[in-house]
Amino acid sequence: MRHLRAALAIPGHCLITHRSRVLLNRQLMQMYRGFIIDADVPGLYVLEVLDQDNGCVNDTTLEVVIDTLSPQIDLGSAQTLTCDQQQLTLEAQLSQAGSSPLINWSTQSGSIIGATDGLSIDVDAAGWYGVEITNPDNGCTSIDSVEVEVDENLPEIIFEDWDNLNCRNETIILSAAGSSMSPSIMYTWTGPQAGAILTDPTAVQIEVNEPGVYELTLFDMSNNCETTRQLEVNQNIEAPVIDIVPPAEFNCEIGELAIDATGSSSGPEFTYEWTTMDGNLVSGISSLSPSVRSGGTYTLEITNQTNGCTSSESVVVESNFELPQLQLEDEVNLTCRDSVLSIEVGVNTGGPYGVIWTTSAGNIVGAVDGEQITLDAPGIYSVEVTDSLSRCSNTDSVQVIDQRETPNINISSPQQLSCTLLEVQLTATVSTAGTFEYRWSTDTGVIVSGNGTPSIAVSSPGDYVLEVENIETGCLAVDSVEVQKVENDFEGYSLQVTDALCIGDERGCIAIDSISGGTPPYRMSINGNLFIPADREPCNVPIGENSIVLRDANGCEIEYMFTLNPPTEYVLDLGEDLVIRSPSTDTFGYQTDLPEEIITDRQWFLNDSLFCRGCENITVDVDQEFLVNLKLLYADGECFIEDVLHIQYIDELSIFAPNVFTPNGDGRNDFFTIYGDEDVDQILSLQIFERWGTQIWEGRSLFPGNEPQGWDGSYQGEIVPPGVYVYTAEILLTDGSTKRLQGSVTVSR
Repeated sequence: MRHLRAALAIPGHCLITHRSRVLLNRQLMQMYRGFIIDADVPGLYVLEVLDQDNGCVNDTTLEVVIDTLSPQIDLGSAQTLTCDQQQLTLEAQLSQAGSSPLINWSTQSGSIIGATDGLSIDVDAAGWYGVEITNPDNGCTSIDSVEVEVDENLPEIIFEDWDNLNCRNETIILSAAGSSMSPSIMYTWTGPQAGAILTDPTAVQIEVNEPGVYELTLFDMSNNCETTRQLEVNQNIEAPVIDIVPPAEFNCEIGELAIDATGSSSGPEFTYEWTTMDGNLVSGISSLSPSVRSGGTYTLEITNQTNGCTSSESVVVESNFELPQLQLEDEVNLTCRDSVLSIEVGVNTGGPYGVIWTTSAGNIVGAVDGEQITLDAPGIYSVEVTDSLSRCSNTDSVQVIDQRETPNINISSPQQLSCTLLEVQLTATVSTAGTFEYRWSTDTGVIVSGNGTPSIAVSSPGDYVLEVENIETGCLAVDSVEVQKVENDFEGYSLQVTDALCIGDERGCIAIDSISGGTPPYRMSINGNLFIPADREPCNVPIGENSIVLRDANGCEIEYMFTLNPPTEYVLDLGEDLVIRSPSTDTFGYQTDLPEEIITDRQWFLNDSLFCRGCENITVDVDQEFLVNLKLLYADGECFIEDVLHIQYIDELSIFAPNVFTPNGDGRNDFFTIYGDEDVDQILSLQIFERWGTQIWEGRSLFPGNEPQGWDGSYQGEIVPPGVYVYTAEILLTDGSTKRLQGSVTVSR
């Protein structure tokens, strides 16, 4: 219920009237009087005030509404206490609770730390926690609760059995495979020192190689709970003890002895093994007292089968089997220089010794029990030396060879000296074995080189004597040989020279008519080139001075110089080029210094087509441009001279083609093209030919007078030689008709 109070700000006596209208249930208007009324129903309330002094009336309206909404509470989802979070904060999210709500937290099984009338509380125990919220504005109340759980399950560590470290097990496996396992559990191993853990320290099992305490920690990331356990790894690496008594020494009289190692570790847990690389074990290989039959290094290995540890030690058994060392030559020679020899044996041994010599088929002169003997016959001589301390004997022998054989000389037959063979080799072979000294001599000949060797070079006929001496034996032999020479009877020859024939030819021919003396077959060389058969007639001989060398079968040569003359120059002239401006009939002749009697043919051409053959002159109807070409043949048609006459025909069209240009790159007159007036539309084609009719350039779709489009005076990338060149052009006129144009142009430098 609400109290409605009216306050008046007017003097005098007023009559106050209240009227209410409940709109919701459409009750009739009720009338109330007084300054204060109570309202327990929502609706519109009207206050009317009447001033009784002046009869004036005023009113106002007030609406009363209803408020019964309860507070809204949100405590969130359940929360969990863990190993590292022993306290939680619970917080209430409110709406529709008024400006200063009344809050009261409570629990029956849990534990609240501190005040219980705030929006949040701190708790440290599992249980249900409730909160009651009252809106003081409307008196409405709401209740909500949330559960707090606890998760403090520690992960469990279970170690599997492990071995101890020893010599056999240098590494072992530590395993916690029976421990708590889940994706949220982390394994962390630590060892007694850095490097003791050989594998991943975060795995369930690890491989280790050091004794000491190892620690495993399991950490559960889901509740932050942790468990730690330790285990200790022991180690047994005590090695067996080896004690070997120094053995006795072998000699030639002792064939077997025992090695004593009985002072070493013994017992059922030990095994023994003897080995040697250079000795000879007879028995007791698996005992502490083996028997051996030769000197050498013997190694004992003892293994403790309990811990796998092994010890090894070697002992050297010395032996005095050393034989006397003898130094004696394998062979000794009886020579022409030494017919009686002394032989001595060198002895190297550790004690006194005795010597005795014997021979087979030889002959010892004097005593046979000393280190040196004297002999005078070939054969095999043997010596035996016995060491007085070791009683060991050694023998050696030397062969005495009879080296008194005279050298057997054979000098090969020499070649004959000739014009080309100015030196010959004299070569001697000795079939007798040995090392020889060679001494050549001559009274009438000449030794060029090689004296003192089996082969010498000589340059003169005569008798040559060779003396051969065996350097080792002093035995000597002598032989001789005669060297002869073939005399030069080359007298000479006659040469026919054919000069160059045609203008432009640079070479002529030669032929040898006859040869006097010498020995066939003959060959010739021109100007130092390769020799060719002399019966050939080469036609590649250059104009001017030349040399020719004639050589016979013996290499004898004769050289001559000769001159090959250039061809006679002749001139042919058809006259100056003509320009004809109207149709006409003209006769053309020529002038030449070519003798009439040697002319074999005349060939006239118009525009590269044969016009007349044998004619002295020609008559031509000129109504177009012509190239008149005349060839005069001579020397039975092998040679010719020629000239070209250019006849330009100019009609009413203004078309111009230059008759000379200079393609030298100076920027002036470097191109050849066709020029025309406004009646010329385009040059459809422009072709350039050299004097023999070969096309060397072509341009198409050219603009009249556009020089860079024209011919630049080159062919295949090279500037052509100066001279006269022929052109043909097809020209398109503006009326659609075409006109052909022919002529010549001179390339000048």
